[in-house]
Amino acid sequence: MTLTDWADIAAIVTAAAVVIAILSFVGDRSQRHREFESLYVQRYWTLRDRESADVRLGAGHRLSKEDRALALDYLRLCEDELEIRKLGLVTNRTWRVWSDAIYSGISTPVSRELIDERPDELQFVRQFACDRRDPYTGFRPWAWWNGM
Repeated sequence: MTLTDWADIAAIVTAAAVVIAILSFVGDRSQRHREFESLYVQRYWTLRDRESADVRLGAGHRLSKEDRALALDYLRLCEDELEIRKLGLVTNRTWRVWSDAIYSGISTPVSRELIDERPDELQFVRQFACDRRDPYTGFRPWAWWNGM
């Protein structure tokens, strides 16, 4: 084999190593997103586990003080989820699921009442209830690179 043949082999091996490193980086990044999003899913299920039958059945204005507090906790979870999406920390796949669930949760009469009672809070929730737009406004190619 000539020196040129060895140089070609070295170039191929180097290119393969770069591709493998990039794929590993993308895989690690995706795993970090999943772990981070999992924290919010755990918060959601913790809230759901605490809710009463009245909440599940949509009892509305008959909710107890505890259930209204739980509904407010849910709205605050939604606020956090919308904010981290705006910051680019939630993947597009997760956002497609969360956005429908958030909109459903904040569209109930009790939720609307709680939102209206707090004009200085829940700004992301209030905006999303009005226009249902994705709060992420960053550069889309950058979002792709960051695993969104």
